[in-house]
Amino acid sequence: KIERSLDTSPHPMGVMAVATRRQRAAVCARGAATSVFSNSDILQLLLPMMDFRTFVALRAVSSDIYHATQEVCCGLIAWLERTAEQYVSPHFAKALKIASEHEAHLTWLLESPVIGVVSPQRYHLVIVNAYHLLQARLSRVRKLAVSNSLRDAAAVGRSNDTLSHLSQCVLQHIAVRLGMFTESPIELQTLHDLALEALEGMERLFMGALSPPPDLAAVHYTLAGFFTYHYKRADLGNTLVKANMHLQRALEIQRDRLGHGDIATLCSNLVRAQVLLLRLKTAPCKKLLDNQLKHCEALLSLDHPLAAKLLAVKARLHYKLGDVAGCDALQRRVLEMRKSALGNAHEDTHRSAMDVYARRRMEAGNVAPDSSSYPLALAAMGEAMLACFEMLYEAALRPDGERGFALSKSLQAMSELVYMDMIYLLPCALWSRERTVELLLKAADTADRLPRTWPTQNTILSPALLSSKLRDDAKIVEQVSVWCPRSQWPPPRHAMAQAPQATSP
Repeated sequence: KIERSLDTSPHPMGVMAVATRRQRAAVCARGAATSVFSNSDILQLLLPMMDFRTFVALRAVSSDIYHATQEVCCGLIAWLERTAEQYVSPHFAKALKIASEHEAHLTWLLESPVIGVVSPQRYHLVIVNAYHLLQARLSRVRKLAVSNSLRDAAAVGRSNDTLSHLSQCVLQHIAVRLGMFTESPIELQTLHDLALEALEGMERLFMGALSPPPDLAAVHYTLAGFFTYHYKRADLGNTLVKANMHLQRALEIQRDRLGHGDIATLCSNLVRAQVLLLRLKTAPCKKLLDNQLKHCEALLSLDHPLAAKLLAVKARLHYKLGDVAGCDALQRRVLEMRKSALGNAHEDTHRSAMDVYARRRMEAGNVAPDSSSYPLALAAMGEAMLACFEMLYEAALRPDGERGFALSKSLQAMSELVYMDMIYLLPCALWSRERTVELLLKAADTADRLPRTWPTQNTILSPALLSSKLRDDAKIVEQVSVWCPRSQWPPPRHAMAQAPQATSP
């Protein structure tokens, strides 16, 4: 009652009492907020929900909150570095499991320049140390977000001198590595220029050094990977020659400073093996791969995702040499390795599934329809097609499914070939009636979820008509009186002979 009378009193004492009470309330609120946000457990829970602006503003509220956020973020950075170090060892599976369980913290830490605020002097070191884990763990959508964040951080660091010149160069070229899968000509040129700028900056920084540091080799490796990944693009010039030039420079430094058994040297030799194979130098490619697999076994084990990359190149080498059985065994081994270590949603697993599917598809197209081996070839192709479809279905269900599809050449190739072959294989009755109906309806739902920008060239129906066609086919299969193989309608051989070629392991 006294407070209400003071609130309504025109007397100056009443006004002063209200002001004092409000001040006390503000002080109490600030104290409560400080108490809450100074608790490390609460902060760890809340940080992944904050955008970067909120995080910076929160740190400015009080010194207690500032020190609390600093402590929690430094703990997250230390966790990231420990997990990344564990990934480049035979215990990589445990590191991937830990990273998966803390994905919200991992992406929050990397998709905004939090590390640059909390520990600007070590920003580039944290990113470099975590790079291999990020490549293995993050989806392409996440990689692109981290790439953009690193580019922005490097630009801001250059404008306000908060980052060293070395840190700026490192962030630039790692940003290129994480975002180089883009197919936009404008964006590709931007990334190319960014990598060259990082190289020129690094060369100026270490000009006159008797022994160039591994940081310089890392930029050469970035450019070598960029030109190898986009080796078919004429607008980038003689890509394989440029890739080879940067690889030679990178390996000179890495052999001298790091040795043959370091993971950076292994990665450079992996790209070198790809370039040798693309240039049809099969003998030196085989020798290099065998040698690098021994180093990989000693450093990481032959179950590591990097070993899978080496084996994927070796599988392609077997195919080039005409050893189809050897290629098949290796490709299936790599696919199982990637499913086990990286999961069905990872781009490397998609690529391996497409390798198996494309090869079996081509083999089925080369078998005469009246041959006794034709049903077996169709069954093998159908099995690989179903594996790809399940991956496509799971990808379409993800919250970032449309963006992930747009960034993945493997998923785009899957969508074109899977739907075309599903329609062609339908009269062959490879599966039971119930399984076929279920598959067609599931395929129709998946087609509705995919972006309307596909297909680009091969699929016989437009996206708008495809789902309707699949649902109509499901009704026909349900109603047909006899469900048995229809050999008079085999899949057109010319259609199956055109399978996309993988461009990276």
